[in-house]
Amino acid sequence: QAWLGEHAPRCQSGRVLRMLLAWRLQEHRFGGLSVIAQRVLRDLAEPETGKPIRLKSALPRRGTLLTREWKGAVHRVQVLDRGFFHNGVAYASLSEVARAITGTRWSGPRFFGLSRAARPGITP
Repeated sequence: QAWLGEHAPRCQSGRVLRMLLAWRLQEHRFGGLSVIAQRVLRDLAEPETGKPIRLKSALPRRGTLLTREWKGAVHRVQVLDRGFFHNGVAYASLSEVARAITGTRWSGPRFFGLSRAARPGITP
């Protein structure tokens, strides 16, 4: 309890508690978060502007196969080191792939359900 500064949450698993203790050991030995990191975390929790901070989306790792059905056809896109591969063509961005599939401008991550704004089952 002295290391945590409070009672350990009852709902956490032993694995999570071990990670928390490891964090506290590292924090004690090497110092805590930088002032900038603390500010970012605080603003994520309670933004002063009322607008949440937008973090860059994490795209899937190389080799991941993204699948999307569009107008009755199933489209598969492979994630490359730099870009994406669909129907024998390499694309620089996922949005280019979405445009090739739909013929209109789309957010690629949203089209493939990778963004928070994506709503499964709803197709504009």
